[in-house]
Amino acid sequence: MQRFTKLCRQLIKTIMGYLKGNVAFLIMVFLILFIFEVDHVVSGSMEPTLMTGDYAIFTKVRFGYKPNRGDIIGFNHDGEHWVKRVIGIPGDMIVIKDMYVYVNGEKIDEPYLENVGITYGGDNTIFAVPEDEIFVLGDNRLASYDSRYWNEPYVPVSYVTSKYRFTIYHAKTKATTFEEEIL
Repeated sequence: MQRFTKLCRQLIKTIMGYLKGNVAFLIMVFLILFIFEVDHVVSGSMEPTLMTGDYAIFTKVRFGYKPNRGDIIGFNHDGEHWVKRVIGIPGDMIVIKDMYVYVNGEKIDEPYLENVGITYGGDNTIFAVPEDEIFVLGDNRLASYDSRYWNEPYVPVSYVTSKYRFTIYHAKTKATTFEEEIL
């Protein structure tokens, strides 16, 4: 009888071990499917914030998400997945003048840029951000293909899939110009 009790305890212990492992696995699968996504950064357009080769955690966004200026977002555009920073939200007027970005007439503070005052493209063009759309730029203004250059410069908010939270692996590689990026 003692041997049977010992076997039962061992069996229960083994089953509980499997259950704990499976529950942890199921929680992880749930989080990945519905809450988080891991993105591998494949371009230098967001340097120095996100380096080529980095792995970053993004939270998935749902219907009704309202982006804020400064958010780093993942979105689908022209059949590709992109990661950029939100510069303009619905109703904003964006102007790139003397290589600085102005939102609603005010030069914006961009501490995340490695080289401030090097925003080329769209000089003195006024970008009036429509309702339910956003204007986005990469942090590496010399190597980012973004709202400044697209035929349709605005990204519908409905295209936004995720919001950046943190980097889990920093690759520490760097592409400094658009030419290096495409060669």
